Amino acid sequence: MAITSEKLYSLGLNSVNTITIMVTDGKGGTSYRRLAFKRTNSAPSISGQDTALGHKTGSFAEKYTVTDIEGDNVVVTEFVDDVQIRSYQATLGQEETIELTREKWLMLTNGNHQLRVEAVDGNFATSVRVWTFSKTERVICFELNAPEETDEAASKVLITPTWHIEGATALVEACNNAFDAEPTWEDITPMVAINRVYNFTNKTKTADKWGVNIRFTITKNEGYEGEVSISGFGGAYE
Repeated sequence: MAITSEKLYSLGLNSVNTITIMVTDGKGGTSYRRLAFKRTNSAPSISGQDTALGHKTGSFAEKYTVTDIEGDNVVVTEFVDDVQIRSYQATLGQEETIELTREKWLMLTNGNHQLRVEAVDGNFATSVRVWTFSKTERVICFELNAPEETDEAASKVLITPTWHIEGATALVEACNNAFDAEPTWEDITPMVAINRVYNFTNKTKTADKWGVNIRFTITKNEGYEGEVSISGFGGAYE
């Protein structure tokens, strides 16, 4: 004997239901077997399978679809490790995307991580989908989003980073003609190391305006597996 899905899901949640089987021998002899059961709530479904993505080298995204056989309201929450990315009420059957943005990627330390989607329906049944990945970077390189425009050529600059660079080689560069097609980058690392002002040597530009930019390149030494990081920097120029 089989109960169809249509029949099963027409029954109330957590109510006692009975299947009765009657057998008769045609001569007035009858036997009964009764089976009692409850229909419990089914958890939402998240498409795909838990997946090991291996080594990643930058931001990425994964697609998924949430469904619920009872059609319950489902709240979906996305995480990178245990940090929430977003939470929203699902449109059942609609494809969604969990994204690890470049900003969030840069905040991750080297090692193993995971993207995780949790779907919880109105009866608190929960499903989880996990994508695991690893990050191994040996170089941190960045500069200002946009140069700081100046009225004339900056003559000096002071940069004070907050960083942890034991086991790494750091290069800090600055330029005072940042709007040029090929700016004149000057190595200011020695002055940064002793927290002193660096005096620009460049006096020329090809663009129609002057501007200051800063560039960091931090390279982890071969064989060093400890943490290397920079959380920010301050500075001034004139």
